[in-house]
Amino acid sequence: MNPASQYLLTLAKQKAQAYIANPQARAAMVTGSTATGQADFYSDVEMFIYYDQLPTKEELQLARLQNRGSEPICTFDELSNGHFGEFYFIDGVEFQIGNMTIAFWEQQMAKILQELDFSI
Repeated sequence: MNPASQYLLTLAKQKAQAYIANPQARAAMVTGSTATGQADFYSDVEMFIYYDQLPTKEELQLARLQNRGSEPICTFDELSNGHFGEFYFIDGVEFQIGNMTIAFWEQQMAKILQELDFSI
């Protein structure tokens, strides 16, 4: 793993703590170039947090504030459908955080693996 990837992975592990402290959280995953070890110093951090039940917007905002994250530069608001995402900066690094229920993830995987529907 190159030095940029190692730095971003360490940062992601630290910042995931604010999300996985939620009792509904079940797993956290880093993806993209950080996870594959191919990041550079311009790369972002892509992370997914999986829950039994999604936190409220206020709980997600609290996690962002605990991480000293900037105001979101982009959000994907589908709390009622089982997922919510936001992009913001922490320590000059763009974080793309996807929050979803395990049920939503299972539904999406079934759509792909069983129905062979790739339109998600």
